[in-house]
Amino acid sequence: MKRIPIVVRISLAPSFDRAARPSGPKLGKCTQTNKKHEYRMFNEANNEKFVRLIHNESWELDGLCAETRYEKFCEIYTDHYNTAYPLNTRRTRRKHERVDSKPWIIPWLEDSFNRKNLLYLDYVKEPNIQNKTKYDKMKKFCEKHKNNAK
Repeated sequence: MKRIPIVVRISLAPSFDRAARPSGPKLGKCTQTNKKHEYRMFNEANNEKFVRLIHNESWELDGLCAETRYEKFCEIYTDHYNTAYPLNTRRTRRKHERVDSKPWIIPWLEDSFNRKNLLYLDYVKEPNIQNKTKYDKMKKFCEKHKNNAK
């Protein structure tokens, strides 16, 4: 019986897997919330893990027909690929969106709260009348609009 070799070209480049790149807008620039993106991490540690898994596989495919061998090869390869490069999920958020945001807090109000917090940090770092005045003015603005939004 003549044996025919199977030649497979495997690329470990991030562009090889479409799941490596999130579809749609870039993660940092996305303005819509509650969108989840799946991606795979391609790095040296995962590459070494994948190579180690493939190298340690027994590849006992003798006595099977060609189609069954190919299916078994694809099954083993896919299993090791998914083990070495698991799918990760990331939810995109707005720039200053809080983890437990309230439904009545709109994006510009969240930005205002963030600005108020930054002014407070400026006041704590350098306590003077000018920084205190800026912080108080922004705090009053945020409280007013927060109460109106509720």
